[in-house]
Amino acid sequence: MNHTAGTAGVHSGADVGRFSRVGLPGRGTAQVLQTLAAKTVAGVEAAYNVVLDGGGAITVSSSVVTLTDTGNFVVAKAEVGDFVYILGGGDAATGNAASIAGVHKITSRTSDNAVVIGLEIAAGHANVAGDKVSYFCTTGNPRVLAYLMDGEESGLQEWINPIDNVAAQSQVGGYSHIGGGGLTVGADSTSALADVTGQNGLKKAYEAHGAIGSNFWIEVVNGIDAKKVDFINAEFNAADEYIFLQWYGGANTITDGRWVEQMSSGVSLTT
Repeated sequence: MNHTAGTAGVHSGADVGRFSRVGLPGRGTAQVLQTLAAKTVAGVEAAYNVVLDGGGAITVSSSVVTLTDTGNFVVAKAEVGDFVYILGGGDAATGNAASIAGVHKITSRTSDNAVVIGLEIAAGHANVAGDKVSYFCTTGNPRVLAYLMDGEESGLQEWINPIDNVAAQSQVGGYSHIGGGGLTVGADSTSALADVTGQNGLKKAYEAHGAIGSNFWIEVVNGIDAKKVDFINAEFNAADEYIFLQWYGGANTITDGRWVEQMSSGVSLTT
């Protein structure tokens, strides 16, 4: 979505197995060879409303769950029966409770700004009203011609969700998209990146979507930055911040047994 490549989703996210967000190159990533036209009329299979910065708002009234996002549900796009993929989110006021990721059907369109979705989202926590969520929508099952990459494994991609004072653990390799946006993370949320064994060259990337505040950390057991300075924490607090790391083992150098920074932007590395 909005990229010339897509990587299969992994773990328990809403888009498991779908080539939605981009990840690292290699097996599990596809190079897109067609442009999927934007949806402008009803009945066309397409993806729309790719909102990765926590821009969707959940409200609840008499057990009816409504997703609101100004101007995103005009009649030419949103239809009853379309799918809404909730990637993650949480209580916008406190940041201390997470929405449950999942796929929900649109049961009615109440305006250009809002649709009613399935009740499953309400199972997340008591404070579901007021949640800010990241999501995307599809009509049917959109398809494009694509080239499946070969070579080393991409590690696939996942969505992780920082929550106030709760760990947001990531997979060891591959690409982790960090949900942000409307959440207030008041106390540290961390994700530990452990050392690995027998996987020299393993690659790991993190990217933030939406502002997070100053309380999400990647705790790296053994990290070294591009200037060969040790670090154990990588702090994210703004949209589009990212870091790309690679594991070095058995090289008999200063980088031996370390996660080595390959490139980054905006991320604060500290000891």
